[in-house]
Amino acid sequence: MLCPSGLTALLVEDEQLVRDYVGHVLTQAGFHVLSADSHARALEIFLQHHIDFVVADWRLPDKNGEALLDYFQGVRPNLPFLLISGAKPNRPHLAKPFTPTELITAVWGILGPLPSLP
Repeated sequence: MLCPSGLTALLVEDEQLVRDYVGHVLTQAGFHVLSADSHARALEIFLQHHIDFVVADWRLPDKNGEALLDYFQGVRPNLPFLLISGAKPNRPHLAKPFTPTELITAVWGILGPLPSLP
């Protein structure tokens, strides 16, 4: 499903295969994707670029996704944020494994209604 949005996603995932998969799905859906493999790298990217939404793994090597979510919401309270996880965090999240359709549906769920197609 291609939705040319012009929106930039910050993808934070430490597992290369998952990061590649999610990045590919988001790119194919029309999003520009900036990727990070850690909490620290995500903060660097966030400070250097305009980010429209974040997709982040719950478990990261240096801090968990909840710490990242708390930081971003402190700086930009309305920044859409989607946690993805194979664990069961106490916050809403998209459970791994997921299909491309489930991912894009979840992304548009945090962004708002799906854009109408021409």
